[in-house]
Amino acid sequence: MTDNLLAASETPDVGYTIDPNRPYLEQLVGENAKFKDQESLARSKYESDTYIKILERQLDQTKTEWQRDREENNTRAKLQDLLDKLQNNLNNAPTPAISENKPFDLTQIDTLVSSKLEEREKSRKEQDNLNRVKKELTEKFGNKLNDRLQEIGLDGESAAEIAKKNPDLILKALATQSQQGFQAPPRNSSGFTPNPPQKRTWAYYQEMFKKDPKLYYDNKLNTQMQKDYIELGTAFEDGDFKRFGDGVRAL
Repeated sequence: MTDNLLAASETPDVGYTIDPNRPYLEQLVGENAKFKDQESLARSKYESDTYIKILERQLDQTKTEWQRDREENNTRAKLQDLLDKLQNNLNNAPTPAISENKPFDLTQIDTLVSSKLEEREKSRKEQDNLNRVKKELTEKFGNKLNDRLQEIGLDGESAAEIAKKNPDLILKALATQSQQGFQAPPRNSSGFTPNPPQKRTWAYYQEMFKKDPKLYYDNKLNTQMQKDYIELGTAFEDGDFKRFGDGVRAL
């Protein structure tokens, strides 16, 4: 299957049927009910949706990483099993009756196994390079990435092949092309422009989790993430937030 730098992930929705005749509003809203009025109910629904959305992204991300680790472990196990079988065959092989026969060359096996491991490592490195380039360019250009690629004579597939082998080359090419049409804004009288405080978005928290993975399961931090999501709205959904799909899936 051919990789494409512009390819996006798709996540199917899953739903279920509820009883249309049940008086849900009367059971949830009222003097003795869980919510005193419809506004309280709506606010609770909005807060729960944002929290579920964050948990879904984290769950999908964990699942993807787990599947990748499992595939790597399976590959190592298969290679070890192959080595064990080859060694067992050598140990049980009969002694040649004719002394002129050449002995079995173990270096050929070592060369073969080393070659397979190198191919595996090369493939893994190329995929890491592709993921890095795709992430940086998506954050920088968004839905205009295809236009930027066309301006330097590339499409998604050709750009992906370059990114695998030389990620810095394509990043530099796009950065140079982008700067050619850039005009510096006029400076103010003092020559100083203050930097606004960094917003706590999805990408902000992902960088935090990379530095300390234990924070990934911190309930207080996840609660703060939900509050920031509610405050920022769609501005919170930067970085690779939509890599596993867009929107809250139906319950």
